[in-house]
Amino acid sequence: MTKSLLLIGASVRSLFRWARQHIYAWLILAPVVLGISYFTVIRIAEDLPDWHVSTPLTVTLTTLFTLSLVGLSLSRASAEIYHPRRPESYVDALPVSASAHLHSALAIRVTRTVVVAAAALIARAAFLDTAVLRRIDLPSLLWFVVITSLSETLGALNWIHWGHTRNARAALLSLLAVLCNGVLGGLLLAVVLNRSIPAFHSGLWPWAVCAIWTMIVYAIVRMLNTRWRSSDLEYARRLQLATRSTFRIERALELLECVVQFLDALVEALLELLELRRALLGRDARRQRDESLAARGEHAVE
Repeated sequence: MTKSLLLIGASVRSLFRWARQHIYAWLILAPVVLGISYFTVIRIAEDLPDWHVSTPLTVTLTTLFTLSLVGLSLSRASAEIYHPRRPESYVDALPVSASAHLHSALAIRVTRTVVVAAAALIARAAFLDTAVLRRIDLPSLLWFVVITSLSETLGALNWIHWGHTRNARAALLSLLAVLCNGVLGGLLLAVVLNRSIPAFHSGLWPWAVCAIWTMIVYAIVRMLNTRWRSSDLEYARRLQLATRSTFRIERALELLECVVQFLDALVEALLELLELRRALLGRDARRQRDESLAARGEHAVE
């Protein structure tokens, strides 16, 4: 545990070092982009008509979202496990167990996934107008964060191992486990977003299932990490060196800002079209009313 805390401390110091070198990115550019994105989403949510998503569609969308998180985090999660070009890589020369590296990576994964859970609550408050936390929301989000973090770590381990050994059997079994985790994580997220799912309102058995399944997946991840880390470590470092990108965070945020500005302009155009449509419908309604009144007057004169 002490060695895991030392690794986590090294990661935190590395993050602070990055923050000192990119003050403009996180202090000015990121709040501006996130603020524009939030208010754009709020405006879209206010202008949308009232609609209710069915339970199967909600579970399907949240499952796809959870699996997309696993796919998008493969590179970063593998970097958190194997530490290429990171200060934690110096710890590999010390007598530190593979479990300590795994626990450090899982702690970082959980921290990042908590941000996703917070974003889900903000989206729910914006689109569904339900800002009040229910009693069932906190355990659902907790297990969603834990299961998704384990899925991302499992996916990263198998991504590196597949590139190194081309072990089809291990890859297939891990893919099945990730799919099961994606379905369970999507169901947990759907519980937060959709109140009409009754299965999680009937006692403590769903949380017991989540706890048992989490322990099973954690045991699998720990076993694979212990078995594969020493053989896959050098390959992971070579892979990260070969695929090193020059795409900086500032350019990513600037690109996101351009996308948000485009979406904002698109929303403005849609709102103008809606106003024009309302004006045309109102004019047609007035014309029909005038014609109806004129017809009634002629009939009365006759």
